Amino acid sequence: MTINSLSSIAALFQTAGATALNKASQTASTDGIQQDSSKLSELAKLMKQLEEIRVSDPAKYKEITAAISTQLEGAAQSAASQGDSQSASMLNDMASKFKTASETGDEVDMRPPGPPRMGPPPSADDSSASSGAEITKLLKAFHQNQATDPMGILSSILQNALATQSA
Repeated sequence: MTINSLSSIAALFQTAGATALNKASQTASTDGIQQDSSKLSELAKLMKQLEEIRVSDPAKYKEITAAISTQLEGAAQSAASQGDSQSASMLNDMASKFKTASETGDEVDMRPPGPPRMGPPPSADDSSASSGAEITKLLKAFHQNQATDPMGILSSILQNALATQSA
C-alpha cells in the first residue's frame, strides 16, 4: 500500500465517523423534539378544553383557573425548594397568568413573558462555555426531571382540574 492509499483510507474513516456522529446527534435531537411535541400537543388539547369551558360557563372557568393558579404557585414553591429557580420562575409566571384569567374571565395568555435575553456568544476560551455533549446531557436531564418540568406540571394540573369538572 502506498501513502496515498493509506491517506485515502484514513479520510474515508474520518468521513464515516463524522457521518455516524452527526446521525447520532440528529437522533438524540429528534427524540427530544418528539417528546416536547407530544407534551405541547397534549397541553394544546387541554387548553382548548379550558377555552370551551370559558365560552360555555364563565363562572366555572374562573373557578378552574383560580384553582390552577393556586396549584401552580405550590409547584413553583416546590421547585424553588429543590433549587430549580428557572422552573420556579416559569411556574410563577404561569400561575400569575391563570390568576389574571380567573379574575377577568379572559383567555389565558400562555405567551412567554418577553423575548429571550440576547448576548454575545461565549468565546472559545470561555471556561463556562459548554460543549455539545454537555448541552445534550443537560437537556436529557431536564427532560427526565418531571418533578420540576413546568410544562409537565401544567399539563398534569390541567388534566386533574378538567377531569374533576367533567365528573
